Amino acid sequence: MDDNRREAPRFLVSLYVERQEIVESPIFIRNLSSTGFLVRGPVLAGQGGIFRATFRVHPKSGEMRVTTRGRVMHVRLDGSDAEFGIRIEGFGSPDEERAYQEYVLELKVGQHKAAELRAAEGRAAERRAAQDKG
Repeated sequence: MDDNRREAPRFLVSLYVERQEIVESPIFIRNLSSTGFLVRGPVLAGQGGIFRATFRVHPKSGEMRVTTRGRVMHVRLDGSDAEFGIRIEGFGSPDEERAYQEYVLELKVGQHKAAELRAAEGRAAERRAAQDKG
């Protein structure tokens, strides 16, 4: 999905899906947002299908195993593999949802801090270049 149409910003990750109900092959979450995630693996389900998955998130409050139920919103085939955009419709428990959302928020804050750091480093490099010229 085009980033301009996304409901929530996504963040790059590589999380192994420990359990899902469709295939035995490894499946990885490639990015996630507060409302869903993108998985890559063997062909799983068609658009509109249900996807249940269990994986671990790593918020500062402690690692937690999270089970989600989602709907396949889009599929992009790539040989025998595919990428599936999943919109989360539910979690295994309120604690699992809290841990997931906390993890996403920490990724968001970390991304903003990294951008601020890069901008500050760029400004410092510009000042040094100006001083070297002067």
